[in-house]
Amino acid sequence: MPDTPEMYYFGCWKEVGHYLHTVTGSRRGMYAVPQDFPCAFAVLDCGVLPPCVPQVEGRATLVHLNGWTLLSFWDRSVDTRPNSCSTFVVRGQYTFAEACALAEQGFPRVWARFGFEVVAREEDHLREIRSRVQRYRSRQRGVYPARLASAVVCGD
Repeated sequence: MPDTPEMYYFGCWKEVGHYLHTVTGSRRGMYAVPQDFPCAFAVLDCGVLPPCVPQVEGRATLVHLNGWTLLSFWDRSVDTRPNSCSTFVVRGQYTFAEACALAEQGFPRVWARFGFEVVAREEDHLREIRSRVQRYRSRQRGVYPARLASAVVCGD
């Protein structure tokens, strides 16, 4: 991986509350992201994680969406309530191992607080997520179809 790509972290920084952060820790609102940002914040907030399964911390989903990579997993290292997650958003398409390495490099303090291993989700869960992304995409047609047009859920 030559240069460090543009990346963001969606989750809790130092306190409860899920927000989008740059590598410097500053918050970004939906209108302060690049024009080609891959999705709405609602998708980052556990939107690519499978519903109705045990929320095992660190069990990750990797999604390629409109030229970006999303690495998302359950995380209760700051917010201990159910449905708390961390999502790393990286410009470009990367494998699971590359996305983990970039997330750790770009957000070392966030990554260091994880008291669990981040591992790729099993294929049966990935099929469920593909179906969920497809359903979400069909509901959003006409709203911002270009942002969800090329979702690819990956298993490495």
